[in-house]
Amino acid sequence: MRYPSIVRRALTVIVSLALLAGLSACAEPVTQMIVVAETDLTFPDQFSGIKVTAVGPEGTSEFATEDFETGDTPRPVTTSVYPLVGAYSPLSITVFAQGSDPAYPSRVIETAWIPEESLVLEVFLSASCQDVTCDDSTTCIDGACQSRIVDPETLPRWDGQDPTAR
Repeated sequence: MRYPSIVRRALTVIVSLALLAGLSACAEPVTQMIVVAETDLTFPDQFSGIKVTAVGPEGTSEFATEDFETGDTPRPVTTSVYPLVGAYSPLSITVFAQGSDPAYPSRVIETAWIPEESLVLEVFLSASCQDVTCDDSTTCIDGACQSRIVDPETLPRWDGQDPTAR
């Protein structure tokens, strides 16, 4: 049986929060980066979804995609990225809006995991970054090219609550 997208999305959020709550109750601390991606682009005119990719030090990549459907109210996209055993840096995360226009904004973040810490990385895709091209050492933030390096020590620790409710 195929459920409407809002029901699927609600179930996904409930299951994700239950898993995150379960992880917080574990005796062993978890090493993870919780990525929360948002945008001020208008749906469906300017984008149809958000994709998050992550490449760790061993070259493996993970990704999460949220495609919105007509009638949806786009919300922040949340995904967790975990390291392989003992490899914590570098971590490259790319978040981009999806749609038919190749000039949709994207953000690239270079950071690292901190062992036994759950960090929250909030990423905002600004409409002011459409058609902005940055060099390989920078990324577009609020319409201007800025460093893509984020010190993981500056990221908030996950407190067990829904990171989209901040």
